Amino acid sequence: MQNQVALIVGQGLAGTLLSFRLKQRGISHLVIDQGIKTNATQAAAGLVNPITGRYFTKTWLFEKLLASLDPCYDELGELLDETFKKNIVIWRALNSIAQENQWAQRMSDPIYEGYFSHVGSIKNQLPYFSNDLPYVQINHARKVDIGLLMKKYRQHLSANSQLLEEPFNYDNLHWTNNSWHYKGNAYSVVFFAEGYQAIHNPFFNYLPFKPAKGEALITKTNVVEDIAIKNNLFLAKETNGHFWSGGGYDWVTEDPSPTTKFREDYKSKLEAWLNHDFEIVDHKAGIRPCVKDRKPFLGEHPEQKKLYIFNGLGTKGTSLGPYFSEQLVAHIFENTSITPEVDILRFS
Repeated sequence: MQNQVALIVGQGLAGTLLSFRLKQRGISHLVIDQGIKTNATQAAAGLVNPITGRYFTKTWLFEKLLASLDPCYDELGELLDETFKKNIVIWRALNSIAQENQWAQRMSDPIYEGYFSHVGSIKNQLPYFSNDLPYVQINHARKVDIGLLMKKYRQHLSANSQLLEEPFNYDNLHWTNNSWHYKGNAYSVVFFAEGYQAIHNPFFNYLPFKPAKGEALITKTNVVEDIAIKNNLFLAKETNGHFWSGGGYDWVTEDPSPTTKFREDYKSKLEAWLNHDFEIVDHKAGIRPCVKDRKPFLGEHPEQKKLYIFNGLGTKGTSLGPYFSEQLVAHIFENTSITPEVDILRFS
């Protein structure tokens, strides 16, 4: 195998996007990934939600994120001859007077102009749900088929001899003659994008990761509309016509396996929300690389030269990934700056 400019460890969403940004610049690289089927990306909904939380807060840097993610996922689609992204609206229930008041406040705020549409009752438009709460529409949302993207990009890497499918051994990585060496090959730059497994990375395990396990049920329902809808649960239509519904934050386990407790709990909640029978066709789980301050990790190791991390995308990886993968690669090869809020220097 010939020497490469860059080595990427991990092929979740972070590693995939780093590889794509390098490819856009014609920079040779190798990706090492053992192909764990229970990584967080495989269980992710792939939603880009501009308005989140109980206070209807606009996602941090949303306009910049959107300007980056739209062309990124479109160009990935052109490269891999697939369509991964679609524009959607999110129907969100107002569960209390307090939420209705909070929404009304946002409607009068100029920075939220265009992000909301009033709907009211959805009983006539979507007669699949048991309650008759008022709903609003959240505009400028996106849905990305992350699972399909990971699969197709992995095939692309393999076909171009850019993928080494095996566990990474940190003990075999050495800095010699102004480059990193791994198993007989030299690299100018090494990126670590291992997701929550970075807690075991001897170079970056000092960073305050806060891994959180999430789970999802994939269901077959009577809902025919191509929608994403949120009450106390999220229900989002997948490319294959099934619906994703998931969430959860288990902060104490490293076991990525689906649990009976989650399945029964979410099944019960779906039964209360949907007014018809549904079928569970899959149950997925994964551990997200969340961060205590809810900002990603980007940057060079404070002591080891040319050793970088791109991680901590948490629950908003589909939104954050394209923008910050471009920012990190531009920082390294074009000497641009990193947003201070995500630079790992904030912890050195």
